[in-house]
Amino acid sequence: MDGTVTRTEVLNYRIYKNAINRALNIKLTLTDWNKSFSGTTPNESLTKYLEKCGILLTNTLLKNLMEEIHVSKKKQLENISNIEVVNGFIEFAKKLRKENFRIGLVTSTTKVFVKIIFSKSGINHYFDQVVTREDCNISKPNPAIYLHAMKIFGVDPKYTIIFEDSSSGLMAAIKSGATVIQINGQLNKLNGVSCHGKNYLDILN
Repeated sequence: MDGTVTRTEVLNYRIYKNAINRALNIKLTLTDWNKSFSGTTPNESLTKYLEKCGILLTNTLLKNLMEEIHVSKKKQLENISNIEVVNGFIEFAKKLRKENFRIGLVTSTTKVFVKIIFSKSGINHYFDQVVTREDCNISKPNPAIYLHAMKIFGVDPKYTIIFEDSSSGLMAAIKSGATVIQINGQLNKLNGVSCHGKNYLDILN
């Protein structure tokens, strides 16, 4: 969702960066964020990142970090008047609707934050189904959450198109067997990706 549909990826990065810096005096770079956090669940990404930094993440530390991140993210999202949508998404979604495609949102974000983001962006009516990390406890790059969404829709991977922006999400999408379109101009096109564009306007054109 963050980065694929809405422009909330920078907000997420800043929230994690500040929380980690306050708790551990470690400066999370945008490069490390994109490699370790984007598209994955917080518990898994925090554990792996801090292990790379040589820090053992105890249950207490993880709980405190997660509480700070949750509170900060909720507060900041609620204080935003409007959440920007990725360029061309609305036009693209309308085109898919007109051609009778069903659209699902598959995200590592929680239902609480999806609800807030929907209310601030006004895009909820474009989706037939929403699958969040509460619906599947196996995070990307494992394809489980995508396979779960396909099961809900009752469709085979060969009839599914997945749009992704993060490395972990793209790997999960490719492993699912679906057709994969990469929405990210900052990443090189991954092997297994059918189409690549910096946003949906690129895909439309």
